[in-house]
Amino acid sequence: MSDQKTRTLENTREATESSHARENLRTFVNEELDRYSKKIIPLLTIRHDLFDVNQTEYDPGLPIVEQLYDHPSNNIDFMHHDLGLRRGNVLNYHETTEHYDRGHSAEFAERDRRYRQAILETAQDLGFISPEPSVATNPLDRSLGILDSTFEKVSEPVAAIVINGAAGMANIKRMRDAIRNIESGAINTNRIILSGGTRPVGDAEKGRVKPPYRAGDTEFELTRNAAEDLLGISFGDTFDTFSVEYGDGLVARHQSTTAAIGDRVVTIDVVEAPFDNTRTLDDGSPAKRINTEEAFLAVNPIIESIPGAIVMESHDTWAPWQNLIAHKIYSLTQGRNVYPAAPFNEERVYTIEDNGSEVTEITAPQDVVDEIIKTYKQLVQMSTELQAD
Repeated sequence: MSDQKTRTLENTREATESSHARENLRTFVNEELDRYSKKIIPLLTIRHDLFDVNQTEYDPGLPIVEQLYDHPSNNIDFMHHDLGLRRGNVLNYHETTEHYDRGHSAEFAERDRRYRQAILETAQDLGFISPEPSVATNPLDRSLGILDSTFEKVSEPVAAIVINGAAGMANIKRMRDAIRNIESGAINTNRIILSGGTRPVGDAEKGRVKPPYRAGDTEFELTRNAAEDLLGISFGDTFDTFSVEYGDGLVARHQSTTAAIGDRVVTIDVVEAPFDNTRTLDDGSPAKRINTEEAFLAVNPIIESIPGAIVMESHDTWAPWQNLIAHKIYSLTQGRNVYPAAPFNEERVYTIEDNGSEVTEITAPQDVVDEIIKTYKQLVQMSTELQAD
């Protein structure tokens, strides 16, 4: 066969695989969008029933459902305004603008309680938090505040577990979950990749890292220290570099070593991902740190020649949105299957005694509802983009 015919067949095969990947992602996104809509519209209705929502576009005298357009893309900006609490993601997580345990009066406290319960039920139904209060069986997991793994075994080989860097103890929780899922045989892989940015770590965040684990001066150092402390390894002081496929001439720093996990020898990579300083936030201000998409893109030079699926490792309420970004990067452009792995935080769902009855409660419901609407907005955006192609 001539080289030209071979190239033609290769291009045809790649085009077919790309088309299948796009169609599979479109189906997944639209199914998720329908599932979310059925839960979020009632939550929006409850919010309006209980509180005066500042600068809302909805008429408080009419049922919310009667004011919605048929397609979610025409509603999302209004819904995001009324449910989102980080001013369009300009604020960082935990800088939400409302709380639902304010207790200004008995009547106000009751409204807060009802809304907390609505958020709790919605978040559980959508998989953002644990379905019930629980405690891990493993002492190490209990000490980290994560519940037992619920990750279902992946039947295909996995190119890598990719861990997006985060704040405080989050990197240790995510790394621990990756380790135990390899040990149990749930994930068949020989590689874990941690991707962290250059974001400075302040004293308050350092203080949240519990001994014997080490903090770090940057997000990258937090991720690297999590791997070293849990596995008893050292990356040393030597780095190599490679170009990333976003921004203008940006270069990532990279270290690698190996560790014994269960009966495997696993390659552990840490990537210091640069952020694109030409990217802007929703309010037009320049980015000051990497986002999730850049963290995932930064590992592509490592995995591009490794066949197999990707396990996206996150934890708790952050996982659903990060799972969508992982699908966008690895499913849509590379045709890989993506499996989200995410332990739930023990403290997120708990019980209290109220008038002699045991009641399930939720920690930081304002942060959870903001993450829910952020994920819903991402689903709407991806659905629109995939329908247009």
